[in-house]
Amino acid sequence: MKLYEEVMENIIARIKDCIGEDIIILVRLDLESPYSPIHVFSRYLNKSQQRRYLIYLSNFLRENGVLLSYSIFGPYMSLQRKNKTKRRGE
Repeated sequence: MKLYEEVMENIIARIKDCIGEDIIILVRLDLESPYSPIHVFSRYLNKSQQRRYLIYLSNFLRENGVLLSYSIFGPYMSLQRKNKTKRRGE
């Protein structure tokens, strides 16, 4: 997974310009579709890649005054078969 640092820095700057410098901004890996960031993170990266990416992401966000909100549970965080999505009611 790659983070577009310049785009993120611009978004963070715009948020702080509009709302103020003394706010807390939380970022999380979003769950929207089978190929959302959290799905790709939990299904396509091995444990070592996940660890490296979380360290990289945490450091980048910390340097920009943003907190990373870690997901500890969710529909794509369980022991489902790899690359499969769970339908509602299953």
